[in-house]
Amino acid sequence: MKQRVTVITSSAGGTGKTFFAASAASLLSKKKKVLLLDLTLYGGIEVLVRHSKKLSGLNILYSQFEQGQPLEIHKAILESDSVIGTDVLMNAHPLTMEKLSVAFVEALFQRLRMTDYEEIIVDTSMELSQRNSKFFQLADQVIYMINQDISVCWKTMKHLEIMDKLQVERDKIHMVMNRYRKDIVFNLDEFVEETGIKAIGIIPDGKSSVMNLHNEGKTVHSLGVSPIKKALKKSVEEIWF
Repeated sequence: MKQRVTVITSSAGGTGKTFFAASAASLLSKKKKVLLLDLTLYGGIEVLVRHSKKLSGLNILYSQFEQGQPLEIHKAILESDSVIGTDVLMNAHPLTMEKLSVAFVEALFQRLRMTDYEEIIVDTSMELSQRNSKFFQLADQVIYMINQDISVCWKTMKHLEIMDKLQVERDKIHMVMNRYRKDIVFNLDEFVEETGIKAIGIIPDGKSSVMNLHNEGKTVHSLGVSPIKKALKKSVEEIWF
């Protein structure tokens, strides 16, 4: 079985990163065995699944790591979450997340590689911390969520420069343009040419409806028939199939 680890990230907040990660995991779960890992500081996935992370997820695994015990993934996972439809590995308390070392990330990644998940989707926070940087290096592919905000694009270019220093191969990095509006002047082709990163998805604007779904603990399946859902499905097909 070929397993893939995909990191979903962004250079700024408000790009729809967490909703995309959860929706992609939900769509993929129809055909594959999927694990959604929340590696963010404050846990957007927690809002979706309506689950307390105090005694679960990375809290358990980090405690095992500190005590020199093997990481028991099966004890930390929230199985077959009813909202997302996949197994979920929740993040830890923000103070614990800040403590996660490169050694822990390497141990976690090695243990994840031993599982039978076909797809592992990692939702990261936007800072270039040690834990995120190590996952960028180890992952099979990295997806940057961007929008038409010039500051987001500028920050993304700065991120990519750091990625180069981390020796993350450009050919495994892709972009998804979210909240796209035709009335905003933005030349995506020029941005792609400037960065050398392929844009593999364009999702139309629908921030208010998507944010409402997220806050209500819902994913892409609650959108019904809509351009956003159609674009999400197309992006997932481009990235994972």
